[in-house]
Amino acid sequence: MSKKTDNSWIEKPDVVYVDPVPQPPQKKKGRGCLVSIIIAFALFFGSIVYGTICFSKLINTEYKTFDDKKIAFVESTLECKLPDGVKPVHYTCNVGAGDAVIEFKAEGISSPDDYLAVAYKDVNYKTVSMDELSVIDKNKLSYDRTLTEPDVIVRCEFEKPEDGGRYLSKCLLAFYKDGDSWKLKQYASNFI
Repeated sequence: MSKKTDNSWIEKPDVVYVDPVPQPPQKKKGRGCLVSIIIAFALFFGSIVYGTICFSKLINTEYKTFDDKKIAFVESTLECKLPDGVKPVHYTCNVGAGDAVIEFKAEGISSPDDYLAVAYKDVNYKTVSMDELSVIDKNKLSYDRTLTEPDVIVRCEFEKPEDGGRYLSKCLLAFYKDGDSWKLKQYASNFI
């Protein structure tokens, strides 16, 4: 028989050493935060761009085709009554900080005097020359690239309303002879 060894004299430690269980690798922290920050910035700036585009469509008006509703709108902003037979061609209204800049083109006008007698019958107006206009006004009155020198220029003078409402502070009409009829380019500034 084999001899039994007595190992009782060896002290056994109270702590048992176990091989550690391998842990899965830790995910890098911060990558999710970076993605959420990028998404937040994209949403923030995207909403600003979207709001700007929508707001600019509300305050800037442009017409190239005209029906009765659009003609009534043009007449109300230009404070005039378009005579019969006048064909509106183009209308833009750009609203800025407290004022609006309006440009209007029309064709088929019989004569400047007939147009003014109907459109601005209650308004004081006078004929002016190109020398009396500023450089900006001269550029605004060109009908297109071929028609840059108007035959007749008229300045309408509107009275400021007593209630302080909006009015056309500057209204220039440039008439161009086109065969038997006349073309009109109107430039106006409307204080709101």
